[in-house]
Amino acid sequence: MEIQLIAGAVILFIFTFFVIKSIPRFSLFYIKLFYGEYSYKYVSLYKNYTKKSPHVYCFKDEIIFHIIPLLTNGKQKKIKTQKDIQFGDTKFFIKYSELIKAKGIPFCYNVFLLNSKELKVAGYKVSMFNSEIKALYFFYDNIFFMGEYVIKKEDKNINIAKFSETLIKKYCKEYLVDDENFEIDNNDGRIINFSDDGFFVSIKYFSHQNKEIVDNISSYYDDFQSVKGQTKTQFQQEIDDLL
Repeated sequence: MEIQLIAGAVILFIFTFFVIKSIPRFSLFYIKLFYGEYSYKYVSLYKNYTKKSPHVYCFKDEIIFHIIPLLTNGKQKKIKTQKDIQFGDTKFFIKYSELIKAKGIPFCYNVFLLNSKELKVAGYKVSMFNSEIKALYFFYDNIFFMGEYVIKKEDKNINIAKFSETLIKKYCKEYLVDDENFEIDNNDGRIINFSDDGFFVSIKYFSHQNKEIVDNISSYYDDFQSVKGQTKTQFQQEIDDLL
C-alpha cells in the first residue's frame, strides 16, 4: 500500500511538472493563433518566457528615438521642394497588411506599445548601388507614416557624397550641398531627413499629415522626458540631503 502511495505521488509530481512546463508553450500557441506572431502580445510574451525576441531586431534601441528627431527642429540645412515625397514605391498611410502583401515577410521586426496601440517596424533588404541596404517601414496602429534607408559607411560601393547629391538633384535641381546632414521639406508636410553619424547613413522619409500619429508620438515622448527629468531631480535632491 505504501509503495502504491509513493508511486502515485511520483506520477502526480511528474504530471504536475509537465503541466507547468507546458503552460508557456500553450500560452504562446494560443496568443500566436489568435493575435499573430508579429503582434505585440505574442512578441512580449515570447520575450518574457525566453528572454529574446522571436524575430531579428531591425535595431536594438527604442523605436521612438528613431522618430523624435523628425518632430523637433534640428540643426540640419533645410531645403524646400515643390515635388511630392514618397518612400520608394510605397505610399504613405497604407495598411500594414498591404505592405506584407506587396513585400512579403520582413527579415527584421520591432514592435512597441504606445498609448495602447502598436508602433512597429518591418525591415527588408534592398539592392542599391550594387550593395544591399536596409529599408525600414514604420507603422502606428497599422498605418505607414515613415520609411528609412540605412546604409553602412564601411560599404565602399556607395559614395555617400554622390548619393546625397543625387537625392538633392531629384527634388531640388538648383541646390547642391556636400554630404553634410540636411532635410528636404515640401508644402504637404512631408520631409526627407539625411543624417550621417560616422557609422551609418540614415535617409528617413516622414509625413506630418496624420495629426493623430504625430500627436501620440510627441505626447509620449514629452511624458517620457518629464518622468526622466523628475527622476533626475529626485536623485539630485537625495544627494543634496546626504551632503
